[in-house]
Amino acid sequence: MTATGDLQKVDRLFITDRTSGLRFLVDSGASISCVPAKIYRGRRSSNFMLSAANSTRIHVPKTAVITPLGLYEYKNMCFGLRNAAQTFQRYLDSVIRDLDFCYTYLDDVLVASPDEDSHKRDLESLFQCLSKNGIVINPDKCVYGQTRLSYLGFHISAAGLKPLPEKVETILNYPLPDTVNKLRRFLAIVNFYHRFIKNASAVQAPLFDLVKSKMRKDKSRIEWNESTLQTFEDCKQALSNAALLAFYDHSASLSLYIDASDIAIGSVLQQNSGGQSEPLAFFSRKLSDSEENYSTIDRELLDIYSAIHFRHMLEGREFTVFKDHKELLFICFTSPVQAFSRLQRHSEYISQFTTTIRRVVGDANVVADALSRISEISIPSVDFQQMALAQTTDEELQTLLNPLSVSHVFLRRPWTIP
Repeated sequence: MTATGDLQKVDRLFITDRTSGLRFLVDSGASISCVPAKIYRGRRSSNFMLSAANSTRIHVPKTAVITPLGLYEYKNMCFGLRNAAQTFQRYLDSVIRDLDFCYTYLDDVLVASPDEDSHKRDLESLFQCLSKNGIVINPDKCVYGQTRLSYLGFHISAAGLKPLPEKVETILNYPLPDTVNKLRRFLAIVNFYHRFIKNASAVQAPLFDLVKSKMRKDKSRIEWNESTLQTFEDCKQALSNAALLAFYDHSASLSLYIDASDIAIGSVLQQNSGGQSEPLAFFSRKLSDSEENYSTIDRELLDIYSAIHFRHMLEGREFTVFKDHKELLFICFTSPVQAFSRLQRHSEYISQFTTTIRRVVGDANVVADALSRISEISIPSVDFQQMALAQTTDEELQTLLNPLSVSHVFLRRPWTIP
């Protein structure tokens, strides 16, 4: 019998331990915000894989397993215990607590330093700390002194965060799902990188309609049509165009751009660093059937309410919400008592984080608008008449157009593919 199988009945006696701070980079709802603030300055990084799970001390009597050969107990941490991962994470957090350059997710450790010399000192401090606590490193799974590396499914560099190229390539080659269960699996894989994708919920809306109201692990076949097939390809293409996200800077000013449409809501959290606006994360979700019946003001306020999804970055910080709905500025904070209960509830919750909401012209709110609707973003076009008029007054072009002043002879040659 395997250890995991033996411990299944033991696990039922314990409540799952919820250790906070375990979702850095894996989930945009992570409760840790200090990690990106320090990594973004890093120019040298190293990644380690620890072999320390079996050296973690546990309550021995609680691991008792009855076998035909007698009663056995584990002296150290083993695989299969309900709270093994949480206990191990808490133990590592206590070990590296004083190392502000080191970050760990279970047995995966990241060290980020501003330069090569400090990186060597940081590595020496880490090795001494691990050796003192009897923690062993797996040398076959270590990367040292890199300017860019892969960590927890993401590509990390001094410029920012991006999805791993090999993961993106796998999704681009993903076969067309033929059942509801397989389509759900595809959507789950794509939405692992949800916060990197603009317009995610609006693009994926037709695919979510195919799995809506279906049973879990439903193996019924999907009837694809031209529209849903195009949506499937658009989802894969959106991931290949994923944005580069900046690292969170505590000293930079924050702004939250919001926009809602009839089918989805969307927002983008940006920071102003060095006079430039850098995206930190994108958020969007499809409206439910009842939410689609909301009034415009209700949807706009729901959008701000849902955008507090970024609360791990917004809490305790001053930030400005930019909206293109003028009436919302009055309803949110001027007369909440006169509003409906839902509006009151949302506005009171939002006021816990910010009371600074400004109006931005809809045409200028391109990013958030794209997250909430599928529409053509207006791009300034070239006025060819003005271009032709400008060419007639340009001295250099007039010299080239005058055959008497040009010594070059232009010949027409057939074009061939090299």
